Amino acid sequence: QAHLENTKAIKSFQSIPYVNVEDLSNFESVLVRSDVVLKKTFEVNTEDWKTYQAHLENHFPSVEIGRQWIEEGMEYSLGQDNCPFCGQNLDESRMYLNYKLIFSDDFSHYSNSVRTEIEENLIKIKDISFKFSTTDVFSKFQAAQNLFGKSFEIPNSFSVHIENLDEWIKESLKKLIIEKDQLKAALESKKIVVNEVMNFNFNKIRDLLCQAKKICKDLNNDIQIMNKNIEKLKMKSVTRDTSLLKEYEAKLNEISIKIRRINEENECSQWLNHYRNIESLSIRRDEKDNELQTSQEEYLNKYFGDINSYFTKFGGHNYRLERGATNKRYKEPVIGVNIYFKDIDVSDRESSKLFSESDRRALALSIFVAKIKNLSREEVEKMILIFDDPVTKYIKY
Repeated sequence: QAHLENTKAIKSFQSIPYVNVEDLSNFESVLVRSDVVLKKTFEVNTEDWKTYQAHLENHFPSVEIGRQWIEEGMEYSLGQDNCPFCGQNLDESRMYLNYKLIFSDDFSHYSNSVRTEIEENLIKIKDISFKFSTTDVFSKFQAAQNLFGKSFEIPNSFSVHIENLDEWIKESLKKLIIEKDQLKAALESKKIVVNEVMNFNFNKIRDLLCQAKKICKDLNNDIQIMNKNIEKLKMKSVTRDTSLLKEYEAKLNEISIKIRRINEENECSQWLNHYRNIESLSIRRDEKDNELQTSQEEYLNKYFGDINSYFTKFGGHNYRLERGATNKRYKEPVIGVNIYFKDIDVSDRESSKLFSESDRRALALSIFVAKIKNLSREEVEKMILIFDDPVTKYIKY
């Protein structure tokens, strides 16, 4: 067992990268498509085709230039009786009739589809670079050896497989690139002479790709075994160090708490004094609230008693008023009033339907006189009361 001391480095260690074989698979796919397109042909009259090929070779600097010029000319002449360039009657031109047979709509469609497919293959071939990251693999492998020591298990075949890949890169990769360039050249030729079968030997490329894929597969199997071993070692390291880390964390927390106590001792003392003052004030506030509530209860009981007494004297002897529930949802508490007529609760009736005009005047006067009666001596001494026909109108003070 190696001494796995660097827990943080072990936890963050990434797996050994696999050798990328995506380019090999992509190139195999291109080979299949290229093999098909190189063998594609469109059935035309052999004599017409030979005449066309001979005309291109004899009258144009290259077959490609001739093909483009003739195809464009055929497009310009569609629906025309005479040549748009020289004015010659097209029906009298033997070459034009041959071209017309060759460049039919079906052949044009065939040509365009073949060239489009070839272009797609050429683009895919261009994107294939055959880069094998053996340097990254070996670098990460050495890092794992240094970090995990003898605990890191290495397959016996690993060194053989990585040497095989290096040797293949040195000796065979160049051959594969040459074959790839030759395939590109064959596709380019087919793009020019779209109706000819292009013979190309795919066996060399397939053999080289098969060798590379076999070597990479063996090497990636070794890497997979090592990565599984790395994951086990990481788990062991984490499990082994967890208890020790928890012990260190507990001690560190104790030290941190002591440091905070020392640093915050003065602030804690001030806070404690403030807290005690707040508690004391809260108790006094509650006491005052209770005194105020008791005083209010006494005041309201006496106030309502006086209202009933005066109301009886002023003619409302059939009515009795009682203090109802207090609603504290508003800024100032609202005190409810319960009304009884001959001991029957009539609080839910509208006052306009319950009291007569004289009853309302008597009740208003009773409330006013009861309020005056319950004022303090100081308030009464400072007050001037003016009664202006209190029986028929209203009271001001």
